[in-house]
Amino acid sequence: MAASSTPSSFPCSDEDMLLEALRGAEEELGVNKDEFTVYEDPAPRDAVRSSTPPVRVPLAERRDLLISASSLRSPSSERSPSPPPSPSPAPAVPDSSYLEGDAYQALPFGDWGAYMRHKRAKLQVQDAELANSAPVSRALAGCVIYVNGRTDPPYAELRRLILLHGGQCRAFLDRKRECTHMVASTLPPKKRVEFRKYRVVRPAWVVDSCRLGRPADWTQYRLEGMGEGATLPAWQQNARACPTESTPNAQAARLLASEAWRASHTAASPDFLRNFYAHSRLHHLSTWKANLQDLVARASSESGACPPVLPPSLARTLMHVDFDSFFVSVGLRDRPALAAQPVAVCHATGAGTTLSTSEIASCNYVARAHGVCNGMSLGHARQRCAALQTIPYTMEEYYTTSLQFYALLLGLADVLEVVSIDEALIDVSLLLHRLETAWAADERVFAPEASLHDLETAFRAHRASVHAPAAALAEAIRTLIRTTTRCEASIGVGANVLQARLATRRAKPSGSFVLQASDLMPFLRGLDVGDVWGVGARMQARFASWLGTTNIGAILDASSESAFVQQWGPKHGARLWARFHGRDTDQLRGTYERQSVGSHVTWGVRLHTEAELHAFVDGLCDEVARRQARLGVVGTHLSLQVLQRDATRGEPPKFLGHGPCLAHHRSMRKRIPDAATLRRCVWPMVQALGLAPDEVRGLSMSLSRWERSGATLEACWAREGKVGEVDEATDPTTHPALAVPALLEQSAAPVPPGPGHESGAPSATPVQVPPASQLDPHVLAQLPSPMRAQIEAVLAERRTPTSPARTPPRSPARTPRRRRASSSPRTPRRASTSPGQARLSKYLVSRTPPTDEALGQAQAQGWDMDVFASLPPTLQADLLHELTLRARRYRSTTEPVRTAAAQRRSAAESAVMHEAHIRRAAGTFADDDAVIRAAARPAECGVQPRASLVEVDVLHPAYAAWVHPAASFSPQAPLEALRAKLQAWHDACALAAPRPGDLAHVQRLLEACVQAQALDKVAGVLAWWRTLSSEAHPAWRTAWAHVAADIQGQVQAHYGSTLALPP
Repeated sequence: MAASSTPSSFPCSDEDMLLEALRGAEEELGVNKDEFTVYEDPAPRDAVRSSTPPVRVPLAERRDLLISASSLRSPSSERSPSPPPSPSPAPAVPDSSYLEGDAYQALPFGDWGAYMRHKRAKLQVQDAELANSAPVSRALAGCVIYVNGRTDPPYAELRRLILLHGGQCRAFLDRKRECTHMVASTLPPKKRVEFRKYRVVRPAWVVDSCRLGRPADWTQYRLEGMGEGATLPAWQQNARACPTESTPNAQAARLLASEAWRASHTAASPDFLRNFYAHSRLHHLSTWKANLQDLVARASSESGACPPVLPPSLARTLMHVDFDSFFVSVGLRDRPALAAQPVAVCHATGAGTTLSTSEIASCNYVARAHGVCNGMSLGHARQRCAALQTIPYTMEEYYTTSLQFYALLLGLADVLEVVSIDEALIDVSLLLHRLETAWAADERVFAPEASLHDLETAFRAHRASVHAPAAALAEAIRTLIRTTTRCEASIGVGANVLQARLATRRAKPSGSFVLQASDLMPFLRGLDVGDVWGVGARMQARFASWLGTTNIGAILDASSESAFVQQWGPKHGARLWARFHGRDTDQLRGTYERQSVGSHVTWGVRLHTEAELHAFVDGLCDEVARRQARLGVVGTHLSLQVLQRDATRGEPPKFLGHGPCLAHHRSMRKRIPDAATLRRCVWPMVQALGLAPDEVRGLSMSLSRWERSGATLEACWAREGKVGEVDEATDPTTHPALAVPALLEQSAAPVPPGPGHESGAPSATPVQVPPASQLDPHVLAQLPSPMRAQIEAVLAERRTPTSPARTPPRSPARTPRRRRASSSPRTPRRASTSPGQARLSKYLVSRTPPTDEALGQAQAQGWDMDVFASLPPTLQADLLHELTLRARRYRSTTEPVRTAAAQRRSAAESAVMHEAHIRRAAGTFADDDAVIRAAARPAECGVQPRASLVEVDVLHPAYAAWVHPAASFSPQAPLEALRAKLQAWHDACALAAPRPGDLAHVQRLLEACVQAQALDKVAGVLAWWRTLSSEAHPAWRTAWAHVAADIQGQVQAHYGSTLALPP
């Protein structure tokens, strides 16, 4: 084989062999040795054939290409040139010290938890090595990102970008709370539901953030269909559309540089919270609204009036009453010279400056004509309206005017709902009907001395010139408001809440507007979706991207209800479609039950040291505890929110505002009765976040799931619908009352019925009320307040003497209980049966026949067995069961006078017994059911009453935290920890007898220790318990002796001997 004319510059290797093979193939095929044909795959049959001949590459040129390729190989290759031209340094040995860590050690087979921990640790090592290899920027600093599924760019590239730009990439999603963003190109329906509360973005967000050098606005990269439920802080979700300055506040930065100024004007000052609450507009607004709601609820309760029932033939009329620029209107009452000028209310009162960041709380309509709006900074507003005048806040006048406003509405409204201090919703259907009927008959409804006489006079004056009666009443109410408060208000009138609110938009300023049914659709079709109550800017933008318009008329023409359901979901889509047609099912709520108490401070928080942060947290805890004490409740759920400043931004435009922040949420389930407990809970939660004090920009905490009237922590957290959550302050429509059937009185004397209860006449009340002699006062005390008031009213009416002509005598043979039997459950149930009656029917159905013993007890009680035999079988069994329960509850026939709390406990106890009876009959085992275990406890235990239906498992809220979960009080815990928990138990409950549920927990712990052969812990716990019981209630020693005897028996059975315990 002929040698090549071009000498090779490298020794014999794979390349030489390849060249020799090429030359051999050329000689055998008769191909010119200076060139060869490049191989190409055969083209498909249907492909267009190219007329270009194959490329011919000279052999010498091919050899040069191979030589060049060999020179690009890794220097660590074994085929590197043997005679190096010059000595080169040895390659750096990689650092393998990390291999000595625990994560790289061998694991026993089957230890899945340790395997996952080691895997995460290895991934962290890889991430740190990649992040430190060649960091590019800090664009994603503070971002914890999880990449879900297939993406473009792929996962490996996204992970590299995230780590090189300062972010963290999570390989597993077992800790969602840590993730700030989730990256996905698409999500299945199940994960859309799972991730609906998180920030789910497209992969382009990562790429663009790296290019910009800072996190991009994630809302612009939100995954399609993930618009609702994303966790933006509340301040960002409710951001106003008015433009504001985006440049940092240089003045604030200069002032904060002064340590003395910061210590006296920010949260570092000891008097900061007191001054903050004295001048905070939002604090006053929220407090006033809560006070007004309590005022309206109390007034409605004291009046004793039930919600009016609207006749079917009468249309409902609702009014939305709203003051016009309330703060400005109140401030201009003593400044009439400024009435025609643009005026705004804010904290800053300096004139002429355009740099003020003070927020405008309210501006009049003259200022709004120049483009000024509420929430705008004063400096920006003066750029639009240089003649803008400012007036200060007058908090006391605002509240006084609001009280006058609501006192006026309380006197005329059928139902009144508090919206805010200057806004209310009222139902005037019956009032309008009475006024219109009297006006048509030329009569008067109210006497001259009546409080509504002036309203009727104004109504008749406006009715003569206004065709619509609702418009005349609206103008009459506006006249009374103007006379009483010296301020103007606008009123919208509609058939429901939505229509009334929309009508108010047309009525403003200083007017009224009635939205008639015939004008409803033309009126709605001309509106924008943003005009509908409940549709915000985000949803408005989604409508624009979906259908290309935000006009309601165009949307209705281009879509359908099924399309709405497909786009927005079955519930939300149907509700939006109904709202766009003017339909609304919201009802006026005359009474509100406050659900939480808390505080929220996000202004002026500029802290430098941990001591300042600790003092600020303690001060806020004291404030929340004081508010809780004023309400007379105890919270069992703590929610905490801490705002962390954006490290990439400077001082925010608003003076001492929080600016862009990352919100950290934490919560805890614990009974918090006082400020000391609250401080012990909150401060560790704040410390656990690991934030530097200068990064904190806001703090808020709230207490909810209140405990009232002796309810325990478990009762406050009971699942809705269970027996253990009846609360006397609970809405009866949500939690039906558990009525307990009363026993027959020993005397079967007839009781004359009240008027309206003759045979064949329908009942005048929603429920049938038996005579007073058949009502158990304990059951009556347990009923909800509205139901109890209704029953008491019927009884009071019956006690009124009536003539024999109106009250026909009743046959002595028919006892009241016999009359009740005439409407036994065997008759078909009507659709109007109340939830309480439906629940009661479950208790009245007995599944066991009467026993001879039960019949003997009934005869011993003096019952008339002939009357008893005439009752239906189901009622007989129910009465016998109640007799058995009553004999078990009471030790003697003479009952002492009991307090209202004892009566409620007795009624609750009876309900537990009924529920346990039902569950046992259904086949539920006692070991698996807390209600059955509670019913089986002895009636007497120390000085404490038996657990009621709201005390099923954990019987004392003071130590519920260490009883549950049981893992915190386990045999694996050291002896010192067990002793500490016993000490906490003793400190909380030493003045009373230990309760059976707690004794059962401790005994199960000791039994587990015996099984685990931890006899030293058993002896130590029992000895320490005996020492503590010497200083506690005498029942503690009795309980200790009982448990110790049981444990000694188990030790004797297992080990053949007993423990040496103190006497």
